[in-house]
Amino acid sequence: MEGGFPAWIRYDLPCAGTNMVSLESLMKKLPEPKKADPNAWPSVYERLAKAGIASLDAADAFKMVKEGKAIIVDVDSKKKFEEDHIENSVSAPFRKAVETDVKLRVKGGLSGGISSEEATELNPDFVKMYKEAVQGAGEKTVILTCSRGGTMRTEVVSKRGKVFKDPQLKNGRESVSLRAMAALVDDGCKNLAHLNGGNDSWKEAKLPVIGSFFQKIQGEDAVGWRIATYFDEEGVWLKGKVTAFKGDGKYAVKYDTKEAEEDLNLDMNKTRWLNKQGETKKLEPLPADAPYIQRPRPGRPKMVRKNNQKRVFFPYF
Repeated sequence: MEGGFPAWIRYDLPCAGTNMVSLESLMKKLPEPKKADPNAWPSVYERLAKAGIASLDAADAFKMVKEGKAIIVDVDSKKKFEEDHIENSVSAPFRKAVETDVKLRVKGGLSGGISSEEATELNPDFVKMYKEAVQGAGEKTVILTCSRGGTMRTEVVSKRGKVFKDPQLKNGRESVSLRAMAALVDDGCKNLAHLNGGNDSWKEAKLPVIGSFFQKIQGEDAVGWRIATYFDEEGVWLKGKVTAFKGDGKYAVKYDTKEAEEDLNLDMNKTRWLNKQGETKKLEPLPADAPYIQRPRPGRPKMVRKNNQKRVFFPYF
């Protein structure tokens, strides 16, 4: 037989013997293919795409709400909603705060812990709270939002208007509101839409927002704050400092690029509160014979401490 036994095997012809292993036994040894995790973001995105969920721009969402065709539901935590949220939006938190001193890893998704953000976990009553929040909405579109927003879009538009596929947006961009959307879709909820970019995009469009954060810095509390104000006519943000509260909602602001102070109303939709600046004490130069740890390099002042007072030594005084 030409080629011998190897040729026989090559043509998958029947063989027998102690060294032969059946195809059936080989298949039993093969590991079973891993099933896709339904909670993994690619799987969640696929379900949302099949449901036809679209990401609306802030301007389009604002127009729909103004015309009475939609309502906005904020799915951020209660704490974030109280700090600031879109005007006339309602709250249905997808995550709730938990009391913990350490960062825990638990099934169900605990976030926060040892960080500046509050620790949160999935809210088991989310769907129930959502249905209570949208009672009476009828056939209106319900637009879900959160602080970051995320997106369902997989393309970007250049400044020249050209559309490109973005590899980093293969599955859009994950967010709390899109995760919450998936829970509602799985529950059979209808008339859903998503705010592209969330509350951040709403603020960038200078649309109405309210919350306790803005209430805390009204009146005299606003004095000393560094702010950035948007001027429509110039189409730019100007930075400055609030120097006085004039009453009736008016403030004196000294802008970095303007010589004179301006008295104006601070529209919270066109004002970014940067940080509060306190008065700083000027450092006094020490006499030439004052003690210091080591002589500073030429031209550079050396900080020294004497009698618990911070002063500065200038070598050429």
